[in-house]
Amino acid sequence: MTARHKAKRAGPRLAAALVVVAAVAVLAGCGTKASSSAATPSPTASKSQGSLAATAALAGYLGHVKPIATQLAATAASLPGAVKGLATKPNATWTASAAYLQAISLQLSSQAKSLAALTPPTALRSVQDAVVNGIEATQKAVAKTAATLKKGVAKTAATKAQIQAQVATLQGKLSQLPQQLISAVEGVIASPNSTPTP
Repeated sequence: MTARHKAKRAGPRLAAALVVVAAVAVLAGCGTKASSSAATPSPTASKSQGSLAATAALAGYLGHVKPIATQLAATAASLPGAVKGLATKPNATWTASAAYLQAISLQLSSQAKSLAALTPPTALRSVQDAVVNGIEATQKAVAKTAATLKKGVAKTAATKAQIQAQVATLQGKLSQLPQQLISAVEGVIASPNSTPTP
């Protein structure tokens, strides 16, 4: 058998072998691509991790807010007692009430600072600022009332009723602030995409 004849017979076998090698190479390439893509985190997993982190941050913030809210509620509840025994005309009860209100004013100032020192999630920044502003406004009004009582400025019996009514109004406004903030935090936790109203 001549060399040319042998080459002609080996031709089909060589072609078949080349086809097999090519197929193996393609399959090997697909396998490598599949394994590399499996190692890449999916967008859904990343989004889920982000949501969990946001929820954890909200829960942590709520944990800091609740003690301050409890203190605010107690301070609000103490306001009416500060002027409960107020006499119609200036006397020792006015001086005592002035001291009581001044102490409440200091408490409110401290509570406003404690709340302002917190770093809220972005969605709650405006709500926290509104509550801090509300506490500070109440604090100034309480301090002003304390100064009025300390001076003993009263010309009519109506002054006693006016002071007591003013303090009751301040109590009503102040008592709403802690729950306003807690409700906003809980609302965002329940519905992360919502934007709370200050």
